[in-house]
Amino acid sequence: MLANFWLLFVANIIKVFIIALPDYSGMPPEIDAAITSIKGGINAIGFVLPFDTLFQIVAIVLTIEGAMFAFVWSNWLYNKLRGSG
Repeated sequence: MLANFWLLFVANIIKVFIIALPDYSGMPPEIDAAITSIKGGINAIGFVLPFDTLFQIVAIVLTIEGAMFAFVWSNWLYNKLRGSG
């Protein structure tokens, strides 16, 4: 009963923050045009430096770093909750 109260309390706080966010209606057309022109430039010089491979490697590295950060954070939180850290 007490756990149910706290879970509902936390869920309602999260709902309040989500409701406070503005509605997303897409990027402005200027940003979309800028991204399209950057893609055209990258494709033009793609034969010299393989940007696709570079972006894939960066994505893999960021995923690994994110997983490591999530593990360290969850381990820290677990230790704080059980009172040993």
